[in-house]
Amino acid sequence: RLLISAPHARALRAAPRSATPLLCVSVPLWFCLCACSSSEKPLSLFSRKLVFDGLAREAAACQRCARMCARQAVLSHLNGPVNAKIMLIAEAPGRKGADRTRIPFDGDASGINFEKLLASAELTRRELFITNSVLCSPRKTSGANDKPTREELSNCSDFLSRQIGLINPVVIATLGAVALDTLKRIAPHNFRLKTHAAQILEWNGRLLVPLYHPSPQVVAAVRPLAAQILDFQAIRQALQGVN
Repeated sequence: RLLISAPHARALRAAPRSATPLLCVSVPLWFCLCACSSSEKPLSLFSRKLVFDGLAREAAACQRCARMCARQAVLSHLNGPVNAKIMLIAEAPGRKGADRTRIPFDGDASGINFEKLLASAELTRRELFITNSVLCSPRKTSGANDKPTREELSNCSDFLSRQIGLINPVVIATLGAVALDTLKRIAPHNFRLKTHAAQILEWNGRLLVPLYHPSPQVVAAVRPLAAQILDFQAIRQALQGVN
């Protein structure tokens, strides 16, 4: 069910047929997606895009995290299609990557590794929606990338929950331990990356595949790229299992 106020409903009805709705209709920040039961008709692609645009504007205006107020949330249609069957969740946008290009896993060494992993699993970005546990890029005082704090992860967990509810993916793959642990803020689980990496699990009514992060540091010291290439096959296997 999609809720919209009476004035906005009238505006939708009054909009000329030739008009582009995304340009002529203002979606309020509280414009929300209600959980749909299996007996209810799912949101149309057009409605999902409307809701997503409102969510992206809300994230762009967010000022909850003091050290990231000067950063811009990486959430737009560059993250992927809003009807993607596969959703990838990483830790945070990198300063040389997504924080600069506005495209998750693009423009830095992690992005180069990520593209190799996608190709190995015969996946393309057109099939994926890619997001992060925190939408802005956390930095150290030196300007280098930093891990998000517990408070920052908590502040952004509502945005992540709403992205999952809206995209409604069949398969979720987490990239790194931070992303896997962040899901606990939405629905509890007892999974650990070291124990459950590349396994196809069930979480909150969806298939979950925990994976390692493709950063150069992880590739060099924890999980070599060759091993991650094998791990990534689990995403395709999970999707094939439900098709």
